[in-house]
Amino acid sequence: MITIGLTITEKIISNVVGKQVHAGENIEYLPIHTKFINDPAAPQVIQKFNEEFNSVFEEMNKQQRIEKPGKTFLIVDHLLPIPHGMEKILDEIKQFAKKYRIKTFEEYCGIEHALLPEEGLILPGEIIIGTDSHTATYGSFGAFGFGVGVSDMACALATGHLYDFDVPKSTKIILEGRLGKHVYSKDAIMHVLSKIGEGGCSEKVAEFEGEIIDELSMDARLTITNMAVEISARSSIMNPDQKTLQYVNSRTNERFTVLESDEDASYSEIRLFDLRDLEPQVAKPYSPANSVSVSEVKGIPINKAFIGSCTNGRAEDLEIGARILKGKKISDKIKSFDVVPATRKIYEWARERGIIDIYKESGAQLYDPSCALCFGVTMKLEKEDVCISTINRNYYGRSGHPDSKMYLASPATVAASVLNGEITDPREVK
Repeated sequence: MITIGLTITEKIISNVVGKQVHAGENIEYLPIHTKFINDPAAPQVIQKFNEEFNSVFEEMNKQQRIEKPGKTFLIVDHLLPIPHGMEKILDEIKQFAKKYRIKTFEEYCGIEHALLPEEGLILPGEIIIGTDSHTATYGSFGAFGFGVGVSDMACALATGHLYDFDVPKSTKIILEGRLGKHVYSKDAIMHVLSKIGEGGCSEKVAEFEGEIIDELSMDARLTITNMAVEISARSSIMNPDQKTLQYVNSRTNERFTVLESDEDASYSEIRLFDLRDLEPQVAKPYSPANSVSVSEVKGIPINKAFIGSCTNGRAEDLEIGARILKGKKISDKIKSFDVVPATRKIYEWARERGIIDIYKESGAQLYDPSCALCFGVTMKLEKEDVCISTINRNYYGRSGHPDSKMYLASPATVAASVLNGEITDPREVK
C-alpha cells in the first residue's frame, strides 16, 4: 500500500487512513490511536463533550461513551499543589474518567510527556493527540504526536477521529558533528531555534536526523522533539532506530508498526547544522529562540534556578546536574534552587543512586513530580527574580511576574550557574 517517496509522517497517516496520502491533502477523518487530557484542560473538554455529544448519542439511541477508553488518559500534573478552590473541580474530572473507564494518573505520578513514554504507552507508527502543545515530544519514538484544542479533543473522545485534517508538510533538520564537553541536546535544539526563528517551521513537522541524533540517548532525543514546537512546528519526529525499539520493547509487549522516511521523500525545506563547535547555549528573555552562546551572557546575576519539566526532568538530566554539583555548595546569592524529577519512578531512581542526596547537600530543594515552575501557577517567579531554568519556555510572564526574567539552559549550565550565583559556562567548573 505504501510506496516510496513519503516522509515518515505521510507514511503514518497513510497507514491509518488506508491509502497513500501526501502533504497538503485533506483527510475527511483521521483515526487516533492514543489521546490524553491534562488537568487544566479537562473541565472544558468534559463540558464540550457533554454539550456536543449528549444529543448525538441520544439520536443514535446509544449510551454516551468514550471511543477507545483503554488508549485514553487523564493526567494530573500541572495544577500541583492543588490550588485553593480546585479540589471540587479535580474530583469532578476524576469522576468523569472513572465513569468512562479512562485511566487516571493521579497527583505526583509525573509529567505527561515523561510519564506516558515511561509507562510504554507511546508506540512507533501511532498518532497521539493531547491537550498540550508539547505532545510533539512523542516524535522521538517515530510517532506522530501533536496538541489539539478543546473541541477537537471532545470530538476524538466521542468518535476516535479528528475531522477535516490537512496532512502537514515536513522540514528536514539535519544535525551533524559531535557535541563537545558539557554541550547537550538542550544546547543543540536551542541553537536550531535561534537560527530558524519562532515562526520558521509554522504548521510543519520538524523531522530530525543526523550524526548527533544517532548518538543521543532517548532521554536526550525527547528534549529535541519537545522543544521543536517553539519554532511553531505542528509536530516533530525522528525515524526510529535500535535505541528506540529497545526503549519501547523494554516497557510493553504491544505490537506496533515501524515506519521511516524514504530517501527520496519530499520536504518543504532541508536545513543542515554542523554543531561540532557549538558552545553551551542560553536563551535570553523572552523567547526560547533568543538563544546565544553562554559566553555572551556569562556573569549575569541570578537569584533562582530550576531543574525539571517535561524537557529536562528525566534521569539523564538529573545525573548531568549532579555530576557538576557533587561535593559543592550553591552560592549564597541563590534564593532558591528547586529540583523536580519528571516522574515518581525517576525520583526513586535518582534517590537509589544517591543523586537526590547530592542535590540536597548542595542546597537544592527537592519536590514531587509536577510541571511546577514551567506552568507558573503554584511555583512562580516574583517581580525581582532572575532565574535560570531547564524548562522549555521563557515568554513574558510565563512563569510568574511579568517583570521577572527567565533564562533557559541545559541542566549542566543551570548547575554550574547556581555555584556562582551568575550565569556560568559549565566547561569552566572544576
